[in-house]
Amino acid sequence: MKSILIVTVALLFSCNAMAQKKIFEPKILIPDSTIAIDIALVYFKYIYGSENANRFKPYTAKLVNNKIWIVTGYLPQNMLGGVPYMEIQKVDGKVLKIAHGK
Repeated sequence: MKSILIVTVALLFSCNAMAQKKIFEPKILIPDSTIAIDIALVYFKYIYGSENANRFKPYTAKLVNNKIWIVTGYLPQNMLGGVPYMEIQKVDGKVLKIAHGK
């Protein structure tokens, strides 16, 4: 009985210590266009392959309503078709949309 009491008290103390630890929560995960483009490139290279993703450089990122980064590639004049397109939430980095626009 005494050992059960000791284990129970130890568990209560450990749970309390764990509850007091704070988890790092950034206020803004994607603060600038450079980071937005870097994140988009990781996805674009995975989807299209490195060589194809690099064909659409330079990429640009535009912040809309201070909430969503829109990252698009560049389409050279001698190429037909569209460019990679991505929407990323500024606050948490969540990818909202990936497409290949025209």
